Amino acid sequence: MLARPYALEGPRLTVDATGVALLGHDETPAVTAEPDSDFDNYLQARAVLFAAVRDDTEDTPPLVVEATDPRAVRKETEAYAEAYLRAVNRCVRSLENTHSGSADRDRAELALLLRTDMLQVDLTDVRGGRRRVVLVAPTHPLRMLWWSGQAALADHWLDRLADEDRATVLERLHSLSTSLVPLGFPWSCP
Repeated sequence: MLARPYALEGPRLTVDATGVALLGHDETPAVTAEPDSDFDNYLQARAVLFAAVRDDTEDTPPLVVEATDPRAVRKETEAYAEAYLRAVNRCVRSLENTHSGSADRDRAELALLLRTDMLQVDLTDVRGGRRRVVLVAPTHPLRMLWWSGQAALADHWLDRLADEDRATVLERLHSLSTSLVPLGFPWSCP
């Protein structure tokens, strides 16, 4: 996903009853938008953030989101999430206007935005039953924003410990690493 910021949907996965996963070859096409539209601004912010996460420098292998310091990409993450919100809001407002001549385009854009970074997984159980689940990738705007905010909160807490003794700091660090529970974490997106 990080290598293809203009492809909003992830690949399809199929998992059989033995647990073997097969990645689909149906690669989703890259999306284009009208220049300078909110949707285009979202795609551009996404490309900038993904380039920062990949650390696009020579001889550096692309990273995964989880291997990136969220503080290093905070500005890009916030711009990405804000652009996503603006694009979704513009589509919704436009669709509320019954006299809009762009309803089909707005509906299509909104559908793409709401499916951003969703991975469909087709599961087959031992009895031959089939189910489809949808996973939200770590690159989804809400997940990226949560990840960045969680890091900012941890930094704030650690800054407040600057004048504390070593034992207190170690106790709090241990607490942060073992007891921080992401209540309200967006485990799913509508």
